[in-house]
Amino acid sequence: MPMIAPEKILKDAQSLGYYNQQYLHLSVNYTSLDTAGNKISRKQFLQLFASGKYLPVRLVTSDSSVCYRLYPVRENMDAGTVATLRYYSTTAYNDYKREGEVYPAFDFKDVTGRVYNAATTKGKILVLKFWFIHCTTCVKEMPALNQVVQKYTTHPEIEFLSFAFDTKEQLVNFLKQHPFRYAVIPVPESYPTAMKVNSFPTHMIVNPEGKIARIVNSPADLDRSLAEIIAPANK
Repeated sequence: MPMIAPEKILKDAQSLGYYNQQYLHLSVNYTSLDTAGNKISRKQFLQLFASGKYLPVRLVTSDSSVCYRLYPVRENMDAGTVATLRYYSTTAYNDYKREGEVYPAFDFKDVTGRVYNAATTKGKILVLKFWFIHCTTCVKEMPALNQVVQKYTTHPEIEFLSFAFDTKEQLVNFLKQHPFRYAVIPVPESYPTAMKVNSFPTHMIVNPEGKIARIVNSPADLDRSLAEIIAPANK
């Protein structure tokens, strides 16, 4: 059965936004079902979602696993809800399509002078955050991200890097009031655009082969995704 009735989720853009934040986690592993309740691939599921004609509704499962089923959306939704649904659906599908894409080589220094490039990060799992100082959500999530870093301190193969398009001086002053356990790297404002980042914050996980493994937008999804990625290596 649905965790929340589709009609309540699509009541308005605000309700849809709350549902997206709290329950719609399409970057982690889940069982995907079509409108008839049949299992389909993640690719098929996200393609249908991106059509704007369906809403993934999280189901209550007996084993607490994550499962979503597509429900057709009504045709008379208000424009704000339609636009919000379209944004979430296209973002989810576009992020999925980037999985397996080679992340371009970079050569930057963090605010302490440490160098990060192909040589210094070779064989690492890179956890990347794109942000800037005046992004409220970017700053608000930092304590939760610090907890994620703390959780993986016994995993030297994971490197946490953050790219901010603020100056080194601005970032050093900011960090005096807002401790952040990622490496903080000032980059040109054009860099996120070059990396096809369209919203902030955005988080990417790059595997040891240098390919994008996941793109997520919350600390909780980042934590889940990291656990899923490193689990095979720990078996």
